[in-house]
Amino acid sequence: VPGSPIFIMRLASQSRHLEVQLLCDQYGNVAALHSRDCSVQRRHQKIIEEGPVTVAPRETVKQLEQAARRLAKAVGYVGAATVEYLYSMETGEYYFLELNPRLQVEHPVTEWIAEVNLPAAQVAVGMGIPLWQVPEIRRFYGMDNGGGYDIWRKTAALATPFNFDEVDSQWPKGHCVAVRITSENPDDGFKPTGGKVKEISFKSKPNVWGYFSVKSGGGIHEFADSQFGHVFAYGVTRSAAITSMSLALKEIQIRGEIHSNVDYTVDL
Repeated sequence: VPGSPIFIMRLASQSRHLEVQLLCDQYGNVAALHSRDCSVQRRHQKIIEEGPVTVAPRETVKQLEQAARRLAKAVGYVGAATVEYLYSMETGEYYFLELNPRLQVEHPVTEWIAEVNLPAAQVAVGMGIPLWQVPEIRRFYGMDNGGGYDIWRKTAALATPFNFDEVDSQWPKGHCVAVRITSENPDDGFKPTGGKVKEISFKSKPNVWGYFSVKSGGGIHEFADSQFGHVFAYGVTRSAAITSMSLALKEIQIRGEIHSNVDYTVDL
């Protein structure tokens, strides 16, 4: 209706929120570092993230990656970015949502399955180093990485360029699941809660890692962002990663005036 604030859009039923992690240098090289599925959300905020994508055929995921690379190259983007899509489970079609020009908080999911230290690689890009000279990017594409960062100074000059459009990346290593810990009350419509935190107890393990922005004796302000923790679990398979995550969440101890989504997420 002309002049009306009402827009009619096609219903995207049975759809998923899929992402592609990119890293781009100033020379036009763009690396697509696998994919993530961030469909489990609440009020448009991600709660569970995982990678690689398992709900779409491998060929479709490749199309998502290549489309993301073309977009970044077309605008001359430099640095880390995420291209987000809406994927229809019914038709297999996908639609562009946005390009986030930053390193997102769920980037450890990609780091675990791609074996690329994204902040370190981003610093290298910022220093003007081409992607084909970054050891972990070379390994990601099956090239000789010259021993990695440990002897980078000696081997970087010997690295040979390659065309990112003509090479295939290594298969994702295992699976990683991430859960955002928020100070909300699931029993009261996920309303934000604030107050003192008497105790937060969490221990990382070889296949589980996490961080919290609040420590025991601290507190969460009522006007602060509800997320105060992030937990990542890795497994050789998706089921193994989910099992590790479930056990890790059950071991988290949070006592105080706040509520959290931990128990609710375990039930999911």
